[in-house]
Amino acid sequence: MMYSIAFFKLVLSYFLNPTVTNLVAFVYSVSCHLCYRSLRRLSSELDKCPPEAFTFKMQIEMLKRRQKIIKLVEKIEETLSTASFIACSANFMACLAHMSQLLEYFSGNPIVIIVQVSFSTAHAQKLA
Repeated sequence: MMYSIAFFKLVLSYFLNPTVTNLVAFVYSVSCHLCYRSLRRLSSELDKCPPEAFTFKMQIEMLKRRQKIIKLVEKIEETLSTASFIACSANFMACLAHMSQLLEYFSGNPIVIIVQVSFSTAHAQKLA
């Protein structure tokens, strides 16, 4: 029983966590890229349209298409920006947890002391 719980924890922490966060980031990027391409297509159609054909009806149609794209962008931002922020925060916290475990494990090792000194030196240089 104990081994199955440990195995399940390992699967969740080393496989599922990075997969889900990367999937959220991928979906966010692809959806933003699709909206970008739609806006570019609309812009190129406007550039190709001669002034005589740019009637009031055409303007209304273009504005409606633009409004659909803007609503889609807002929906994507509303849905995925929070999820991607949580995913980035989770990855950062996991990185800090792993680093603290390494520092605790190698606390007597001179290499860790060198790393700590280099980090504190870099931080001091950044503040100066």
